[in-house]
Amino acid sequence: MAEGAGRREARVVVADVRALPFRAGSADLVTALGVSEYVPDQSRLWREISRVLCPGGHAVVTISPRSGLNRMRRVWGMPLYLRTPGEVGTEWDGAGLQFLEGKSTTLQWIALLRKPATPNPTQGGRNVVPRVSTKAEEP
Repeated sequence: MAEGAGRREARVVVADVRALPFRAGSADLVTALGVSEYVPDQSRLWREISRVLCPGGHAVVTISPRSGLNRMRRVWGMPLYLRTPGEVGTEWDGAGLQFLEGKSTTLQWIALLRKPATPNPTQGGRNVVPRVSTKAEEP
């Protein structure tokens, strides 16, 4: 392959997740790692991620479930908005994001999302997010 062929520039930007400084449909990939648990209105976060993603673009995000370890973070004075994958699945639907796969860790749940190039009529607009639990998770 020729030098530089197929390369695209990437840049890192620190911004308010409620109003990202990008044009709609301008990003191929969005990462929001360790972010959602600090955002009270997470549906707004997902809508903003979807807005900047181009059709077919992907997002790698984490959410923090209600677990004993995450609850301890509150004791240390951190205001946290803990959610389960099932709770955010409907918000991802509303934002036009499709869940592809996820992985559970001790403190966070990592998800790969995609903004479909075209709506999938067979999916019926519903994200089916598997029930994910860790040993530390409480009901």
